[in-house]
Amino acid sequence: MPDGRGPRMTPLPGRASVPALGALLLAVVVTGCSPGEAPEPSPEPTVATTVVSSPPSEVSPSPASSTPDPSPSSTLNEDQAAAAATVLEFFRLKNELGQDPYLEFQPLANITTGQTQVIQMSTIDQYRLDGMKQTGNTTYSLLSVGTVVVDDDSKTIDINACTDATNIDVVDVDTGQSVLPADRQFFVQWNMVVIDEGYRWKVGDILSDTVKDCNP
Repeated sequence: MPDGRGPRMTPLPGRASVPALGALLLAVVVTGCSPGEAPEPSPEPTVATTVVSSPPSEVSPSPASSTPDPSPSSTLNEDQAAAAATVLEFFRLKNELGQDPYLEFQPLANITTGQTQVIQMSTIDQYRLDGMKQTGNTTYSLLSVGTVVVDDDSKTIDINACTDATNIDVVDVDTGQSVLPADRQFFVQWNMVVIDEGYRWKVGDILSDTVKDCNP
């Protein structure tokens, strides 16, 4: 339960880098509202993860992998672990959707809500209409996982992450030529509000901005 001092963030000194989408890791401020014309999310079980209930603390690093292991260390409680797993899934799906223009949007719609869902769906759709796709992998790292905030019977957790798009490109599918500007920014820091909607945690409001690197 909140203690009146606001959410506490748990720093993660050993950050787990895993592949994620580079083409769409652009700075954007998102504010929550109804998803409008976004795809209707279908209820699914929460992303599988190994958790134990305990006070928030540090998360052990995981090796880079094309298939990230979303299981945090036992220092996260059950809610924190589920929210962190949702963020991992969010970046993993963005990576896959950027690289394969034929994949369905629905899995990403299932773990997003509000304006975040609208923006993610429309951005990916526009990339495909413009004949662009991602090559290479962007890596990301979780910087901190906040404590659970309960308000009017809803639960939210703030998670901070950073992405590194140094090793990716976005190309025209017909010509293979890069469409990215030479002076583009590579590093983006994300503050993500993850919301418990009862049957699963979803990524809600996002605030992101470019930074000089992903060092804590």
